[in-house]
Amino acid sequence: MMNARVLELLKNPKNIQSEDLHLLKEEINSFPYIQNIRALHLYGIHLFDKENYQ
Repeated sequence: MMNARVLELLKNPKNIQSEDLHLLKEEINSFPYIQNIRALHLYGIHLFDKENYQ
């Protein structure tokens, strides 16, 4: 079952916080084929971890 915070972020991606990046990475490992989570994770990296954004 998907984390409630991830579902909330999928509905409102602008609410993403730097603390959510680890949670999103765990969800990607659990649900590797859900592209929306991957896109949300990349958006978070772009905002909070620019040196690792490629």
